[in-house]
Amino acid sequence: KGVTLRFDGAALTSLVRPEQLYFIDQLKWLRAYADLRGDRLEEIHAQLDDMMSFFGAQAYLDDGRRKNTLMIMNIVRNVAITLETPFKFYCRAARPIDYAPQIQPMIQTPNHSSFPSGHALETFAVAAVFYRLQTGKPAQHGISGSRVAAGASEPGVSDFPFRLAHRIATNRTVAGVHFPVDSFAGAYVGCVIADAIWSLVSGEALEERSANLPDSAQDFLLGEFNILDSAVPVAPKGEDPK
Repeated sequence: KGVTLRFDGAALTSLVRPEQLYFIDQLKWLRAYADLRGDRLEEIHAQLDDMMSFFGAQAYLDDGRRKNTLMIMNIVRNVAITLETPFKFYCRAARPIDYAPQIQPMIQTPNHSSFPSGHALETFAVAAVFYRLQTGKPAQHGISGSRVAAGASEPGVSDFPFRLAHRIATNRTVAGVHFPVDSFAGAYVGCVIADAIWSLVSGEALEERSANLPDSAQDFLLGEFNILDSAVPVAPKGEDPK
């Protein structure tokens, strides 16, 4: 019920599926967020097949003016899609409708694992790299008010990429096909993957990360979340972590 992601021979992070009772307890959030279905209907249907164009509302992302940026973001999403498949396979979890038919999702429930959320994983991976391109800063800098705490003042740059990724992920709970913890886990892994890609192309040091799912998933849904709050350096091959 879990999987470890490795990078260059070192463990980068692990993800463990919560117990069934944890998912059952989160059904109350699906009922609460179902009240937004009328407002989010068009968004949810558009995001079934297209998430990238929503990022285009925040910056120029066209084949002329931002061709290379768009290419990088599409590569990141394709890598995220490739990696999310084994995460879903090893962490296989039932969908909300499997626990309560009263959920009545507003879209067709996918036939693969609910945990982690692929929409959250992909959009947060894209958001983290997008934010890096804008600021040179990692995801921690743009999530949960860390930019304000760090005194950041980059003109024209905000945490909007993460706010958008959060909305897309939460829309899956509104639609009735994902639990909040699915989205938290997907967001967490997405940011880790983004860091790994950035490390690969930049040569920057990479950090091992961990996440406390039970303590953080509810905060994710409410929008007060910090998905990368624990980090220690990954030791080079043949050395022990400090």
